[in-house]
Amino acid sequence: MQNYSVQQFIKHFDLQPHPEGGYYKETYRSDEMIPVNTLPSGFKGDRNMATAIYFLLEKGNFSAFHRIKSDECWHFYAGQTLEVYMIMPDGNLKIIKSQQVKFFSMWYLPIPGLLQLLQTVHHSVLLGVLWFRDSISEILNWYTLHN
Repeated sequence: MQNYSVQQFIKHFDLQPHPEGGYYKETYRSDEMIPVNTLPSGFKGDRNMATAIYFLLEKGNFSAFHRIKSDECWHFYAGQTLEVYMIMPDGNLKIIKSQQVKFFSMWYLPIPGLLQLLQTVHHSVLLGVLWFRDSISEILNWYTLHN
């Protein structure tokens, strides 16, 4: 991956194995909480308003299908083609390849409820992910009502 090896990124950022595949390190967790009774169904407890991680997916590896509950914002830092397989809420499969965007750019995936799988093709990929526990408009509505 450019001038760094996968092992150098893992060591430098103190990345740990992620249960769905790849490696990660939490970099941010907001102190502000959203009570479970104000969240959409499917959440089992209070949630931080936002969290962020570094995420590294090495060449030939994948992140297993998992359901997205929150909006996501991805920032690409290093590597090449990442394929994102999404089973949309209507059951259709959508595939997006990161080569369609420039690195150091962002993707937004505001589709809570979809199933998602990540896979690398020829090289490893390092990205950052920011989660919002509900859509931005819902967070702003909640914040306005409670402050």
